[in-house]
Amino acid sequence: MDYTSIDFPSDQLTIGTCRRMYPELFDVQGPPILTDDDNELLTSWKRDLQSRGIPIPPKKPEVDDFLALLRALPGESSTILDLRRKHPDLFDVEGWPNHFNPLYQLSNDLLDLLFTERALARMAYQEAIGKPEELLKGVYPHDREGFITDLVEYYTQYGLANGEHEARQLIRDFTGQAMRQALSSPPQNKW
Repeated sequence: MDYTSIDFPSDQLTIGTCRRMYPELFDVQGPPILTDDDNELLTSWKRDLQSRGIPIPPKKPEVDDFLALLRALPGESSTILDLRRKHPDLFDVEGWPNHFNPLYQLSNDLLDLLFTERALARMAYQEAIGKPEELLKGVYPHDREGFITDLVEYYTQYGLANGEHEARQLIRDFTGQAMRQALSSPPQNKW
């Protein structure tokens, strides 16, 4: 399946929208690192260990690579599509998103949005070639309605659709593209 040829609604999401929704993640300079202060449970655990005199080994900071890519895009009008074009090896390949370690709500939500779009596109593609059972490990045909519900919520949250009807039409549009792609060429990859 060739994801690069599918127009996903998330492609239109701009960095400006992300910045307005999560200003605290874009106003900080440097790599997006999750500090211990961001994790109350970890902070509490460390205080407990320190109070008992147990040394805490230094740990390498965790960096949110996806958020770093978003921050690196030039200008407020840059989109997810710009990011996909720049890094097709990260976004439009089978079996992703193993490349990313989302540490913040924005990156977690956006990665879930991107994954869910691709999972539904893959489902449509597999159905069109008559092999609906060959899906991503851990994704099953009965997940479809849950994925659609999630995308409706994401599309309205990010301003990509004005309500459920429009969001469902966007989903029908990109799954239709996946089906047409499947019918126009023999299957190449198995997810």
